[in-house]
Amino acid sequence: LEKHSASNSIAKLRTNQIEAIFNKTQGNKVKITAKELIQMAKESIGSGDRLLEMVLASKIRRLKMYQQTNKELDTEIIKYIEENQSRDFTILTSIKGIGEITAQKFLIEIDDIRNFNNYKQLTAYIGTDPSLKQSGTSVMYQGRISKRGNKYLRRTLFQMATSTIRENSQFNEYYHKK
Repeated sequence: LEKHSASNSIAKLRTNQIEAIFNKTQGNKVKITAKELIQMAKESIGSGDRLLEMVLASKIRRLKMYQQTNKELDTEIIKYIEENQSRDFTILTSIKGIGEITAQKFLIEIDDIRNFNNYKQLTAYIGTDPSLKQSGTSVMYQGRISKRGNKYLRRTLFQMATSTIRENSQFNEYYHKK
């Protein structure tokens, strides 16, 4: 799309050119053939507007820049964890169901677990502590989680819990028991 953003440009390509482009792609492979793509380009109602082509090319460049920035950030996160939190990372990834990426997310969001004096402070920081509800003279009861903490950390914790329940039979049994 970066080089051939208009349907008429794609329709003019030879099948071997398109197949070469398909072979260079990363990630999931294209599920259509070069002939099918050429036929779709010929039947397309695309306008061939030069301005729209420029906008598409601009968006593709922006996407590539974001992807490069993400790669650089990932590298820095890995470097930071290796230097500062390797022990915590090893402990987290030793739990069946918690992968490297989820453990990295958790450790980056929590910063240093030693900043919390007890589990109640950590629970409040995450936002999984129960909110207390009372009305007038009624007895206080615990409601749902407060959600006043770090929403990204809460989401990561949920991902870790669900995959651990799915992958680890001990946690699965405990979850179903509760």
